[in-house]
Amino acid sequence: MIPKYFYIFGEKIKISRLKEVCKGTAYGQWVESNNKIEIAKTVYKDPINDEQQEQAYFHELVHCLLQNIGEPDLCSDEVFVDKMGKALHQALKTSQY
Repeated sequence: MIPKYFYIFGEKIKISRLKEVCKGTAYGQWVESNNKIEIAKTVYKDPINDEQQEQAYFHELVHCLLQNIGEPDLCSDEVFVDKMGKALHQALKTSQY
């Protein structure tokens, strides 16, 4: 469920899967200056399973989307971002086509 990249408003957003993300215990981070979402494969050398990596991706995706639509206050609201990320993940993961 984690793509290599996507476009929003004509900007390419790259997704990198890293051994570890540089912010301590973070599972992921949105790097606005580089148009990049980084997802950790491990935290403190403990592996992060696929489900956790997907949830981290959707959390960071919400940060990215909110920043790009000009909603910095919502982007800074970690509770809101986490709930939206989990809701998107569940909706897409359980979708039937």
